[in-house]
Amino acid sequence: MWEVVLDAFLDTLKILPILLIANFLIEYFEFKASKKVYHSKFLNGNLSPLFASAVGLIPQCGFSVVAANLYSSKKIAIGTLLAIFITTSDEAIPIMLGGGAKSALQLIPLLVGKFVLAIIVGYIFNFIINRKTKKENASIELKVKNKAVTQEVLVEADKKETCCDDANQKIKEQNKSEHEHSHDEQLAQSCDNAEFGCHHHKIHESKTKALIIHPIIHTLIVSIYIFVATLAFGLLIYFVGADKITNFIGSTNLFAPFLVGLVGLIPNCASSVIIASCLVNGMISFGAAFAGLCANAGIAFVVLFKQNKNIKENFAILGVLYFISTIVGFIIDLIF
Repeated sequence: MWEVVLDAFLDTLKILPILLIANFLIEYFEFKASKKVYHSKFLNGNLSPLFASAVGLIPQCGFSVVAANLYSSKKIAIGTLLAIFITTSDEAIPIMLGGGAKSALQLIPLLVGKFVLAIIVGYIFNFIINRKTKKENASIELKVKNKAVTQEVLVEADKKETCCDDANQKIKEQNKSEHEHSHDEQLAQSCDNAEFGCHHHKIHESKTKALIIHPIIHTLIVSIYIFVATLAFGLLIYFVGADKITNFIGSTNLFAPFLVGLVGLIPNCASSVIIASCLVNGMISFGAAFAGLCANAGIAFVVLFKQNKNIKENFAILGVLYFISTIVGFIIDLIF
């Protein structure tokens, strides 16, 4: 039994250098680019799903947290949010890189598949929302025109009242402008103070904390997760037996994407560690891992429920994300 503990420790030790280097690079990029992402002109344009999908590929959950904040303040569309959620892999990429040649090679189809799926989903949902918005705006314009025709008859009689209304409207517009300006300032302030990553550190702290201390702390915490997950797998094989586990996995293979997808919804980097470790150790299929890592967005789910007050909408987003991820994962396992 102590051999299992030693093997888990050595396996974790092998991944540690790769994890540390990856976290230093990620933290550096996050420190330099996160604020630009908040204010990027690509967030609401035609390229927003493409831009979000590319940013989400960076192996951490910081930018999915950014997306959750931006969506809650109505700065990005739901398609853009879903795109960045789908491509977020959290800690899976460094773990797969350190898991040997086979798992490292699986990264290419994993990332390409997530990227393509995110773009498709992002554009479809943004198209649906834009079409719905245009219909609503057209309906409002029609009502305004009808109202304007009716009011023309009463223009002369209500001249003085109209003048007063115009003055009041100007005051309202001025107050609205001041309110929007204040809201933008609050958003900018929240951007500066936003929390990123799996461990709630503020990105715009001192360079020493952001670029040295946080990567080390992050690496140690994730290493503990990896050790615990690896030890659990080792003990499972030790007590149950590799043959029985293999037979069980084979019998539930088609349903694995739906189960692993639920694991991916856990709002913690531990979920991505578990999924990636299972794939590296041959415990789950590629389709199941794909489903779990597409459904995974780290602590962004917590931020979404905290910031966005529409609870039904939040559950709908989670439902759509889970449904799309698991169905695609199921199809992958069915075909390949």
